[in-house]
Amino acid sequence: MPPSTTQSLTKPFESIEEYPVPWAHVLPSLLGHISFRVEHSSNRIPPRSWLAVVSSHNSQFGFTSSDWQSSLQSALHLAQQQGWGILCATNTPYSESILHACRRMHVPWLEIEIDDHAGRTKINHGQLENVNQTCFQGRIVLGRDPQDASPIPLQDRAAVFLADHLFALNVREGGKIAQLIETRLEKDEFKDASTYVSLSSMKPRTSTASCPDWLQRGAIGWIAIDLTDDHAHKEAAVQSTWQPILPLRSLIGSNRKLLIHCTRARRGPWPDQSLAQFHDELLHSPWLQYPDVIASLKRILSQQRLIATKYCRRGDMETVCFSEVPIDQLLKRRRFQSHLSRWDWEPYGIMIDQEWLMEMGVKPVSYVDRAQAKRMSDGQLTYSQIISNRTTSQDWTAEKEWRLAGDLRLTHVPFSKAYVFVPSMAEAVAIQHLSRWPIAVCDTTT
Repeated sequence: MPPSTTQSLTKPFESIEEYPVPWAHVLPSLLGHISFRVEHSSNRIPPRSWLAVVSSHNSQFGFTSSDWQSSLQSALHLAQQQGWGILCATNTPYSESILHACRRMHVPWLEIEIDDHAGRTKINHGQLENVNQTCFQGRIVLGRDPQDASPIPLQDRAAVFLADHLFALNVREGGKIAQLIETRLEKDEFKDASTYVSLSSMKPRTSTASCPDWLQRGAIGWIAIDLTDDHAHKEAAVQSTWQPILPLRSLIGSNRKLLIHCTRARRGPWPDQSLAQFHDELLHSPWLQYPDVIASLKRILSQQRLIATKYCRRGDMETVCFSEVPIDQLLKRRRFQSHLSRWDWEPYGIMIDQEWLMEMGVKPVSYVDRAQAKRMSDGQLTYSQIISNRTTSQDWTAEKEWRLAGDLRLTHVPFSKAYVFVPSMAEAVAIQHLSRWPIAVCDTTT
């Protein structure tokens, strides 16, 4: 009979071969001759079995999709039903989402971290218990084997091979998670029916060709219930008159000066939302998390507010940004930023009368070099943008930026002083009931 995890996790290990699983003798070949320790909340009893939750990293914010979140909730419900704890590799794009769900659902967990040899302090047990009074929690800290040459991160391998059970939320064909699943299935030491693979999150472009073979070799195909229902997409509408829709070209070439605020697709928390609130939203209503650009505009129109941020700016003050560039030229200048997996701006937003904004405190940005910026106060930096001396850097001056310190309350903007813009007639109709201003459609002639 294998040693009890409950009894063994609470004492130190001399070597990886002492880890309390029946296949401990093969762990050095899978993980290397690593050192490790377990830190945990001492007054909690650890589960007897552990379920590792892993996922391929298909996109920067892949964990926000409805399918992924539904699969995560299925994995945690399975752990609750069986009395298992969760193993999760830290420093992955999805780890915080998994750990946040464990906290909210009161599922025991262990994080798997790499020892940085920088005098890491042990877990503050009192702090842990304040976070969650009802379950065991802690971490496994691994020390690397200098001879280990595997291209797959150690914490990912440890999650897969230290766990009694494995749940893969998403698997990319030929990816690292796929390779780990292959290894787990081919080893006789790992039991059949201990590897679960979510089928719900496997779209045709990311599905694993080996999946049918895995099922024949003992893996369990898991179908999570998608929480997306028609009623879930319904949203509360502000009381508003249905506004007129006009082609954007009718505004181009006029003498009227408008400053433009473009929106971007949501890729994480809203500007006024904490990380914990964002993960709560993912957990309780994942159907809201599709990276839909118009969702950002709808939120602006519903809240009647442009929220100030400090993204890519110096100084302590948060600001709302506008551009003086005519709308047709601005939309032609947008580029896809591959390192951010998004466009620098989108053909959605609001145009507001420049004179009216100036009365509200909007100011043009001064473009300065780095030497000038060093001599500026925080207040001056709020309305300044550094021009890099590097020839490959973006030409910020071409944006002709204006800024407003703090949020802009759109309830003060008169009907005659603004236009909302979207790229299609269908989207214009979809926001007619939300907008307080006319809606311009960016047709192909612009």
